[in-house]
Amino acid sequence: MTKTKHVCNECNYISTQWLGKCPACSEWNTFQEESKNVNAEKSKSLKKIKALAEITSVDEKRYSTGLYEFDRGLGGGVVKDSLTLIGGDPGIGKSTLLLQTCGNITKLYPDIKIVYISGEESESQIYLRSKRLNILKDNIFVLNETSLEDILMILKETKPTFLILDSIQTTISSEVKGSAGSIGQIKETTFELMNHSKNLGITSILIGHMTKDGHLAGPKLLEHMVDTVIHFELDSCEGHRVLRSIKNRFGTTCEVGIFQMSKEGLDQISTKKRNENSNRFGSAWTIVLEGNRSIFIEIQSLVNENKSSFGRRICQGVDQTKVNILIAIIEKYLNISLSSFDIFVNITEGISTKSSLIDLSIIASILSSYFLIPISANKIIIGEVGLTGSIRTNLNIEKRISEISSNGFTRLISNINSESILLESNLTLSEVSSLAQLVKNLFPQKLAA
Repeated sequence: MTKTKHVCNECNYISTQWLGKCPACSEWNTFQEESKNVNAEKSKSLKKIKALAEITSVDEKRYSTGLYEFDRGLGGGVVKDSLTLIGGDPGIGKSTLLLQTCGNITKLYPDIKIVYISGEESESQIYLRSKRLNILKDNIFVLNETSLEDILMILKETKPTFLILDSIQTTISSEVKGSAGSIGQIKETTFELMNHSKNLGITSILIGHMTKDGHLAGPKLLEHMVDTVIHFELDSCEGHRVLRSIKNRFGTTCEVGIFQMSKEGLDQISTKKRNENSNRFGSAWTIVLEGNRSIFIEIQSLVNENKSSFGRRICQGVDQTKVNILIAIIEKYLNISLSSFDIFVNITEGISTKSSLIDLSIIASILSSYFLIPISANKIIIGEVGLTGSIRTNLNIEKRISEISSNGFTRLISNINSESILLESNLTLSEVSSLAQLVKNLFPQKLAA
């Protein structure tokens, strides 16, 4: 018995009969007939069902990309035989990132063969970029091709270890009606590439386009089929490229990688604390957490008396409502009137964060500018400040003690309630549970009344 259905190539709408116009997306002549033998499916032998305890675990093998920030976003490297999808806006650096990855992988694993297939760039264009990046290897093969059938044939003949496809939206199957990038084409090409990659033991990385709304172009099924989904996006403030893991079957999705574009390609951005030659009032160092990543940031504040009107509040990188609340807490619990002062708060290097762990450092930087007393650059201030004036911190900070110490800080000002975690580090803990204790530690000559 054969069962027939008609599927729209544009929106995947299913109809029992052929229609000239799709009732869902209003496109014309997009229905394609699909049939399957129901009896044949029933006659297939069933696989043996297994108890969960009977299944033997297999250690996953990972390939390092040679880029620590990329490995971090992937959860430790690219898993062997996996299918990874990388999406990003045009010109963000997706092709550059993967070409650099190809060069690094061939250095780390000389016996590996990589096939780089592009449907958007000619082979000469890929060569010019490779020459600029100083990546000219004998075991990296490039091809300009958009036909799925030809790509699958090449994979069977060459049997590469890695496949880079740029992009999935330009790949087209002759067995599916519709233009390149349509839902039917993306679904078919991704499904076939997934099956062939896993059957042939090929580790594949696909590049995907983004819509103007910031989503991956194509059906949501695309993200379901792949093992890992990576978004490569632009930091609008400083031009940093931020790599975020959206889906990862082999690791966490909390990690981020940070890059910056240069003439030599994508450079990894270090989060190490910069050496400060001088202490300046209004400056305070703190730490924010992006998943398991620590980012050290400098909070700068300027408090200036406004003799003509009420004080202004201007913030960059931090929510102004948060700053207004923290100013009210200062006025309430330290008995300091700031209504006639202009207060400007900024996070340096264009970083933006909504982390509550920076509350105490914002207050410290405001007080430093108000008192005209600098805070030593070897002090790091971490804590969330409640409306009652209480100070608390995140338990994850305890896991960052060695990292804080290795970045040049010698004194931690927080409310951890335990000095035992500092025994193996060079840090000295100044425990503060109230704003009055904060002032006593940082500005002893200006004790709160």
